Amino acid sequence: MEKDESGALYYTIGWMSSMYFSSGDQREKRFIAKLFKSIKEEFGITDVNSLNLVIEDYYHGSEQI
Repeated sequence: MEKDESGALYYTIGWMSSMYFSSGDQREKRFIAKLFKSIKEEFGITDVNSLNLVIEDYYHGSEQI
């Protein structure tokens, strides 16, 4: 992934994680959590706190559906 692409991806992750934590819609939370898990697996991203917080909250926290 090129530098411009990774910058856009990190910006999008930050924006979507704020949507995740402010949303009351469980379908939206599920979509974002599954998307983040796919991003983590596909691109091997492990150093982005917001991505890891969403995955941890959804899959191991109280938000699991």
